Amino acid sequence: MTTCPLCSADLSYEVDGQIYSRGIGVEIPGVYDGVLFWLCPDCDGTWHRWPVGDWLYAKAAAVMATWRRAKEKTP
Repeated sequence: MTTCPLCSADLSYEVDGQIYSRGIGVEIPGVYDGVLFWLCPDCDGTWHRWPVGDWLYAKAAAVMATWRRAKEKTP
């Protein structure tokens, strides 16, 4: 991924000619052993890795909603 779909921040950076992403893959132990959804380090926004209809989409949606509620309570 090269840009955040929410804030349009440039998530790419280069090291020795290799392009990397600053997008953060969020893993939730006990839910899925791997990236469940993505997080932007600039806006703290989250977006889905899984397509609508996939069983992991629903799991990710629940965790992402909890994440957003927690961020709203943080001063």
